[in-house]
Amino acid sequence: MKSDFPILISILTTLLIVCGFIVANSGGANTNIVLLLLGLCGLIANFQIRSYFALRKGIDQLTNNAQRLREGQTLQLEKAPPILEELDHSMRQIKIDFNELSRREQSVISQALDVICTIGPDQNFESVNPASKKILGYEPAELVGKQFTEIILPEDRENSLNASLGAARSVDVLNFENRVVRKNGSVINMLWSAHWSAAEKKLFCVAHDITARKDAERLLAESEARIRQIIEILPVGLLISNELGIVESANQTLLNLSSMSSADFVGKHLHTLMPELLNSPAPPEYSKLIGTLTDSRIKLRTGEFINVQVSASKLILGSYSCYLIAIVDTSEKEKLEQVKREFFAMVNHDLRAPLTSLLSVFDVLSEGGLGPLTEYGNEVIQRNAGEVGRLIKLVDELLDIEKMKAGKFEIEAELSDVDYICLASMAAVQHLALRHKISIQYTPTSHFVYADKSLLIRVLVNLLSNAVKFSPPHSEVIVAVSEKSDHTHFEVKDNGPGVPEEYRELIFEQYKQVPGSDEKKRGTGLGLPICKMIVEQHGGRIWLASEARKGSSFQFTIPNKQD
Repeated sequence: MKSDFPILISILTTLLIVCGFIVANSGGANTNIVLLLLGLCGLIANFQIRSYFALRKGIDQLTNNAQRLREGQTLQLEKAPPILEELDHSMRQIKIDFNELSRREQSVISQALDVICTIGPDQNFESVNPASKKILGYEPAELVGKQFTEIILPEDRENSLNASLGAARSVDVLNFENRVVRKNGSVINMLWSAHWSAAEKKLFCVAHDITARKDAERLLAESEARIRQIIEILPVGLLISNELGIVESANQTLLNLSSMSSADFVGKHLHTLMPELLNSPAPPEYSKLIGTLTDSRIKLRTGEFINVQVSASKLILGSYSCYLIAIVDTSEKEKLEQVKREFFAMVNHDLRAPLTSLLSVFDVLSEGGLGPLTEYGNEVIQRNAGEVGRLIKLVDELLDIEKMKAGKFEIEAELSDVDYICLASMAAVQHLALRHKISIQYTPTSHFVYADKSLLIRVLVNLLSNAVKFSPPHSEVIVAVSEKSDHTHFEVKDNGPGVPEEYRELIFEQYKQVPGSDEKKRGTGLGLPICKMIVEQHGGRIWLASEARKGSSFQFTIPNKQD
């Protein structure tokens, strides 16, 4: 009907023009003018109406193409009116660009590592990308049409369904986590990002596998729990402090030690608890406490103090870092030190002095000061004098070790003749060597060393005595000295049974001896530790090189430079 309207107007306009000419021929001039004007109006009206309908047709085509573009359909190819040609060209270019964009989008979705899907109002999968095969074990076709909650662990279905419904009522992207059952029955953790499209009435989702992250979080939580459990049961008082010096926790050992509660520590600054350790409540310089033991005192709730030693170490728990303050009660240690001092004073006064007096008595008896002795009597005196001498040596070694540990063992170092030190040491053990039929060899060197010669003689006498005792009869013990650029090297080598590898370090510890060795040859277990302390006091080091059944080589160095 719309297309017939312009034709009717054209016919009417033509009739008006014909009528105008008829009236003009009959002599009605005014009427002719009227008719001519009406005809002209009709022509103009006809032109406008044709233009209107042509424009309307073009707009209808553009509207239709716009709808087709939105629905992804093919555009109509009818030529648009000239006035709409540019708009129609833009519309067709948009269609080309849209197709290219869709192609790229599909390519990205197909190659994506995450599961990308759409879920309809009925909670069914409507589309799924190929990543579902690798992540879930399902082909996309196996999931399309299936309720998305079917692949979710039953315990997580309700929360996941509520989250999807919440996304449908939200304009924002909604994130939620759940556990998904793969096709093979294994369970993985997924993070879903969902956005509801009101226009398409679909839920667009991206599901990312976060199983590795969850496992890492679980392992970290377990590790933190283990660390905290260890901290709690350690027999050392422990505080956890942040970098500002504020206490965050205290273990049970510290609470028992101080007879205080956790509330007495948590939230307090270290300066408040240990004012002698930190001069101010400013953030502490933990570097001064790390790796060292610092004497301090903890202030109790009563205002009293207990003596402690403090050290610090940095503790990293995931992304959080703090400081672990170790606190050791030194009151018991001080009591033990006092007992030890009293013990050694007793050993020196009540044991060594009588033994020395007894040895003097034996000397007087052996020299006939109280009358002549029989051969057997003299043998008994000599045997007992040897035992007393061994006890005196043991006492002296115990006292020397204690002095060294207490830092009271003084070294009187001077430039000393190496030949004198070695020859004096050999002379001291000559009688023992003759008794065991051992020869000691030494080549003079004319070297000098900056050391306490009496202490070095003591070291060499100890090493030579061991070498002689453990060497087979008619063998040699060799003493060798060589001068290096920065130290003098001493060596005592024997032909004894050697020392097993696992005992080469242990024999330098107190009372450690090689198992299975001849009981008659074994000493106090203090000689080598004393040698080690003397050498280290000089700034050198001592060690053993040995092979089974090929003898032992005890070696030590003394630095050449004077401190």
